[in-house]
Amino acid sequence: MVRFDFGILGRMMVDSGWITPAGIGDLAAINMTGYLLGCFHQSQLKNHPSVVKILMVSLLLINISLWLESIPFGFLSQAICRLICGWGAAHLVIALPGLALTKVPARMKRNCTAIIMSGGGIGALVAALAIGNLSNQAFWAWVVLSISATLFSVPVLMLLLGYRTRFNQNADLSFSGVQPTDSPQWRNLVLTVLVILGFVFMQVGQVPIVLYEPIVAFKKLGLDAGMSSDSQSLFGLGLTLGAIITALVPRTIPTRLLLPLASLFGLLGGVMFWQSSSEMIFFLSVCIVGFWDMSTGTLTYDRLGQFSQSHQPRHLWAMATMLGGIGFIIFSSSTAQLVDKHLNLILMVGSIVIAFQFIVEIFQIGFRGNQKMIAD
Repeated sequence: MVRFDFGILGRMMVDSGWITPAGIGDLAAINMTGYLLGCFHQSQLKNHPSVVKILMVSLLLINISLWLESIPFGFLSQAICRLICGWGAAHLVIALPGLALTKVPARMKRNCTAIIMSGGGIGALVAALAIGNLSNQAFWAWVVLSISATLFSVPVLMLLLGYRTRFNQNADLSFSGVQPTDSPQWRNLVLTVLVILGFVFMQVGQVPIVLYEPIVAFKKLGLDAGMSSDSQSLFGLGLTLGAIITALVPRTIPTRLLLPLASLFGLLGGVMFWQSSSEMIFFLSVCIVGFWDMSTGTLTYDRLGQFSQSHQPRHLWAMATMLGGIGFIIFSSSTAQLVDKHLNLILMVGSIVIAFQFIVEIFQIGFRGNQKMIAD
């Protein structure tokens, strides 16, 4: 909700005169800067109580910031709130999966990781549907998103309170990823670089779709804000399907083989989005891109765990998301001023970046990592 629904919200803010079209990219870059800071902060936490406490603070600050963003105080206010939301989202994305997977057997980790990640798709889908059906102005769109986020935060807070009690009662309870792993051998080092690089290319390649989808819908197809919200709902549906289908794939099919397959879906969706000339192709491409986004994130998390001593690589995951955030910031900020006159160029570059991801994922197939630690 904090990240994926900003595209449609940004378009409504432009229509309401809150920001300029270039402001969408600027605010997204600021949001990712906060995400980057949150990634670094999370990687520095060393004990269970600190992680759980920061997650609770993150939930609180995200909700406060979302409600404040419904008030048009000005660009500076929006920028501060976007920064805080990004910081909090990073903590949730990095640390929550490790908490949930603490006692999950290794053979079930990929399936359970996918189920956890499906929450990102469900949240984006619910919020996009709610915004599209209940609001047509920036103020009410932010209110709808804030209400949705607050409701979803309640069970997460209850979960964190339960974990805090468990950690207090079991001082030796293993929370994977708290301690950094030993330096890997050269093959594991190469594999780490390839897997993280593939994830970085995915983060960069999704910028045109995540940020500029409403503008593409309006400029190339003449769709109004309501239809653009429908396409954002399809993106959320694609995210959800990407996680669910990944969860259903038998473990006998190695993760290293699924990563290039997922990137092919991304390349297909990116090219279709770039060349979309009809509503059907446009909507289908958005759904495919969502599928690629979530399946790649899920598979990357699982792949990193295969050569991490803890099997739940909070530190490696933090590094991957941090570098992906840097790429996202560079691409979004460098294209913000080009969106009005060179939209097709931005879409083409995004597709090229996804093609590089596919190449990297092909290379990582040949590296199995530490054979004692993984089943692939």
